[in-house]
Amino acid sequence: MTNVVALPLLFGLLVSLETRSDEPSESWIERLIAVHRPVETLRCDVRRERTMAGKTTTRLSRVWYARGDRLRVEGVSPLPTRVLADGTTIYKWIEGNPHGVRWVLSDAPANEQQQVRQVPGTAEEYLLRLRGSHETLLPGTPEYPIRVACHLEASDLRAILSLDPSNRLCHIEYVEETATQPRRMRIVFSNWTELRPGVFMPTLHRIHIEHDQRPPIDETVVISRVSVNPTFNPEEFDIARHAPNIRFVSPAEMERLLKEAPQ
Repeated sequence: MTNVVALPLLFGLLVSLETRSDEPSESWIERLIAVHRPVETLRCDVRRERTMAGKTTTRLSRVWYARGDRLRVEGVSPLPTRVLADGTTIYKWIEGNPHGVRWVLSDAPANEQQQVRQVPGTAEEYLLRLRGSHETLLPGTPEYPIRVACHLEASDLRAILSLDPSNRLCHIEYVEETATQPRRMRIVFSNWTELRPGVFMPTLHRIHIEHDQRPPIDETVVISRVSVNPTFNPEEFDIARHAPNIRFVSPAEMERLLKEAPQ
């Protein structure tokens, strides 16, 4: 297993490598994203455990996803959080609170748009961030015959993808060097389930994150109760049905309300 602390040294060696002639005309990032195209709708449960400085927190949620920028997430622990995107607008709120926040989808921050568009439970959470990377094909191993180095200059994000003989993405190792908070991460995908012929989902994600001046973080994500391409009623993504008594405001207005709220 590659030590994530040594990754900067490894990436430093990549500049001397030339892309091999058998690199596909379509980028590996796009090929890996395209694998999920047969998934039009999806429902699943997600359990995420995060450990930092000896303390573990658990988040449980249920997810409904449909292409066309539709998403609904019901978090049940530690707070009853809600997310709903109906194709044009993103809504977020906490059950029991009178106010929620909303974004017009086209004006929402990039991370909010990505949450709506990524296929839940897949590696798209990480792959979409790497779109537009310069790719270099690295020497493979018997276990991972395809290994790809990616460099996204816009964010100084460098990553190595490792694929097994079935072209399933099994590892992502990356380092992101920023002025204030360098970060190194390793994600291992396993416990594969075949959603459709040739379309696999890793139902276990193990993530290790290191920052220079903060304790390391370990996360375990378990995907369960997966249903692929179920038929959803339009009401599944109807904000009037799921939040009839919530007043939705802009992020700036929500910030003002929180500042004015009694402590």
